[in-house]
Amino acid sequence: MVNRAKEFISVLDILQENMSIRDEELKKCPDLSKIDCFLLQFLYNSKGKVIMNDLADILKVSHSRVTRIMDNLCDLKLTKREHSEEDRRQWYAVLTLEGEYRAQQIFDRVVDHQKEVLKLIPKDKLDGMLEFLVIYSKAFQQITKKIYKEGEI
Repeated sequence: MVNRAKEFISVLDILQENMSIRDEELKKCPDLSKIDCFLLQFLYNSKGKVIMNDLADILKVSHSRVTRIMDNLCDLKLTKREHSEEDRRQWYAVLTLEGEYRAQQIFDRVVDHQKEVLKLIPKDKLDGMLEFLVIYSKAFQQITKKIYKEGEI
């Protein structure tokens, strides 16, 4: 089992390295910092409004940093702030149409990249491969959450 674990680690290290390279190249936003771009993509993937205070936790930055990031994205007309109807103390970060368009472009580049990767895998192996990746991902997530909560392994 130790050798099998080492084999998985080796393959996962290669995947992680290549995904980092992919993210660096394909998820770049011209004229935006990395964190600006990440926030733009996060809002796009959230498909709705995100509470400003929650963004600090998600981005792992201070509330004042989130404010500066949002100021920049608002100045570029990629995002806007909206008041909460339920709690007047809360503000939401929301993508504008231009922000959605920019985030969609980034997403499309990543999808195109993935389609090129899938072309190199035999068609009869794709369903099984996806099934195994889902099983592995769920197992990995379950153990990772356990370690994070209980601090054990």
